[in-house]
Amino acid sequence: MTKFHHLISLVLLVVGCKGTQTAPSTTRSRPTIEPVHYPEWVLEKPVLPGYYVGIGNAYLSDPDHLASAKTEALNDLASEISVRIQSNSLLSQVESQRGFNEYYQSHIQSTTSQEIASYEVVSSWTGDRQHWVYYRLNRAEYLRMKKEKKDAALQIAGDYFKRGRKNELHDPVLSVRYYAQAIESLQDYLNEPNEVTIEGNVVLLANESLASIKRMLSEWTLHVPERAGSFTAQEKRKKIDIRVWNTKHNVPVKRLPVLVTSKKGKQTKFTGDDGVLSLITSRNEALGKKVSRVSVSLQFLKPYPVAYELVKGLAVSSTEIHYFVPPPTFYISSEEKNLESPLTKRLLKPFFTKLLTDAGAQLTDKNESEYVLMIASDTRKGTETLGLFSTYLDITIAIKDRKSNTVFSDAFQDVKGLHQSYEKAGINAYKKVNQELFNPIKNTLSINFFDKN
Repeated sequence: MTKFHHLISLVLLVVGCKGTQTAPSTTRSRPTIEPVHYPEWVLEKPVLPGYYVGIGNAYLSDPDHLASAKTEALNDLASEISVRIQSNSLLSQVESQRGFNEYYQSHIQSTTSQEIASYEVVSSWTGDRQHWVYYRLNRAEYLRMKKEKKDAALQIAGDYFKRGRKNELHDPVLSVRYYAQAIESLQDYLNEPNEVTIEGNVVLLANESLASIKRMLSEWTLHVPERAGSFTAQEKRKKIDIRVWNTKHNVPVKRLPVLVTSKKGKQTKFTGDDGVLSLITSRNEALGKKVSRVSVSLQFLKPYPVAYELVKGLAVSSTEIHYFVPPPTFYISSEEKNLESPLTKRLLKPFFTKLLTDAGAQLTDKNESEYVLMIASDTRKGTETLGLFSTYLDITIAIKDRKSNTVFSDAFQDVKGLHQSYEKAGINAYKKVNQELFNPIKNTLSINFFDKN
């Protein structure tokens, strides 16, 4: 075989071999997905003898996820520290007070969260979506620190309790404040017995403080003299003395707030060092009030919220002031004219007589009356149209007291009368007074002299 034929054979062999090769695959191999290996404490909360455990997590989408996870872990830690109501504790006495128990549970949970500052960070872990933290708290260390705080609180509360006892007779309100401060000092331990020894006796401090407050409040009696709200015919203002007394020990309850409630609203006043407070009421105020309710106020305990929550529903001494204002006595003096001529028959005096008697006033002789109602009236010509004449009636009234002082005055003008003569038109104007002025005059007199109700 020539060299040429050998070359051709080699080319064909190479081409043949290429034609029989397998085409390369276009499919790519998938990457292997490694499983997420969660820490065991994420999958199941650990139980550690001698420790409280808290686990918290937050989504990474939370911009403050680190703080959120920490807060959740601390709350979880605090929830493990159960708040059990022990026998002989103050809280065991008020289990029926649902509102207070809810208030206390919220408070104690918040307090417990603040007390676990000595927690340890055991671990943390961040997954593809969440951040986790694992905290623990040494149980013995926590109880030791809590006992130290409780012992300090008992010492402070015991001092307040002693001050409360010392001031019961001298200053009852201050004494109650001290007992309230004793409870406030022990607010974190009301679910536990709070025993201290005072003058050789074992005292459940929170329980005895609350009992002392209840006892003292029950001894305070609020007294208003009989018929204190009754006015005489001459009285324009009246001073009513209200006394609050400790009936057991016969001592005044000084600087005590007293709530006065009437139709006009509520006001708080304080007793003086003699246990007395004075209400000054005018005759007109008494007409409007009729009755005021007076009661011992517990607002002075509001600075001590735990104690206040415990006692705010207690019944306290209260009474009522019934106001009585005798109807005023009047004498009516009337000068009535028509076109400047005196009327032979007065038309306004019967109108005012009915108005006053309907309102409850009594009419008497001038020398015996409390007030004199003076009426002056006259008519004036108006116009004439097609034989029809008009007149206008003007009225002034004044009320004077026994010293001739004017205590009230008013004027009513332009009461129009129509008729075929000016004189008869004037009489018609007088007759329209009952229709047009009865309510306005009645209202203005009622505001000043009669019951406003």
